Amino acid sequence: MLRLGLLAMLAALLPAVAPGATPTTTLVAATPNPSRFGAQVTLTATISPAAATGKVTFYDSARVLGSATLSGGQAVLPTIALPAGSRSLKAYYLGDGTYASSTSTSLPHQVNAVASSLSRELYSPGAFSLTFEQSDFGGPTTGPNPVSLVAADFNGDGKADLATVNKIAFLPIAPTGSVSILQGNGDGTFKANVDYLVSVNPVSLDVGDFNLDGAVDLVVANMGSNTVSVLLGNGDGTFQAKSDYAVGNAPTSVAVGDFNGDGIPDLVTANSADGTVSILLGNGNGTFQAKIDYATAILPYYVAVGDFNGDGFADLAVAARSIAPNPGTLSILLGNGSGAFPTRTDYTIPPLVMGMVIADFNLNS
Repeated sequence: MLRLGLLAMLAALLPAVAPGATPTTTLVAATPNPSRFGAQVTLTATISPAAATGKVTFYDSARVLGSATLSGGQAVLPTIALPAGSRSLKAYYLGDGTYASSTSTSLPHQVNAVASSLSRELYSPGAFSLTFEQSDFGGPTTGPNPVSLVAADFNGDGKADLATVNKIAFLPIAPTGSVSILQGNGDGTFKANVDYLVSVNPVSLDVGDFNLDGAVDLVVANMGSNTVSVLLGNGDGTFQAKSDYAVGNAPTSVAVGDFNGDGIPDLVTANSADGTVSILLGNGNGTFQAKIDYATAILPYYVAVGDFNGDGFADLAVAARSIAPNPGTLSILLGNGSGAFPTRTDYTIPPLVMGMVIADFNLNS
């Protein structure tokens, strides 16, 4: 009986394969490698047999970078979304009914924060200095009261664009908020903002390709309406009108990951008023399933996605705030690859946490 139960659990975690589907192999490459932070990297997945059709999703460890459509056995995704440091890239072919899904092995990739020719001078005292200038784009560049920002390539020109989420007014319950899109010129300047309506008191945003069309989409957490707003990108820097989905009470942070390993981006929010995170699994067409909530420490403020135990499944880190001198709490929720997070461990952190970043600080992979 135990053996049957274990087999059933393993079967649930493996990608679904249509009866009689032809096996495939997936290889991933990145050009250039190493790369420079902020510069475009081209990810290429090669699927064998080359007759396979459908979509490929690209990952940086547990983080979804985007998706691309196969043509002639290859799918290509240009991206500027790789953080500095040692990265682990992979590609997942979703299958097409005739050909089975498959995952590449991980590809090590190094993103240098500065040009390699400057590295020695940078670490020699007095040998090199950097000067930064403040740049004002002139006039109002976002909607009123921007509170969060993300950089991505919204129009596919290889240049970094910006999106801000704007609360409109700093009130307990603000009027309808907005996101501002500023397309980059590639020289550090930006075009005038174009704004899109979201919902009440928006506070956080993230990007993903929610309908697998190769264009970057937006998701916004709305603290005042207990929702997330999803805005599908058209690929030219413009966005469709929002669609709202219910989450927990007072969401203060939203993040994107693939929690059930199907190659489709999913959503998670940290809900400050009820001590939970909400998981919304993606359908692959830009829509999402109803939320499933998991308990965290009280007052969760920020959520991030990573693979913390090296099992290949996306996990969650949730930072919960407190009032000094009381300590805050970091909750780690380990994913099991099916979209569920059954295991939680809490750690003490300083109070009044405002954000969090995930990186390999000790270079042990």
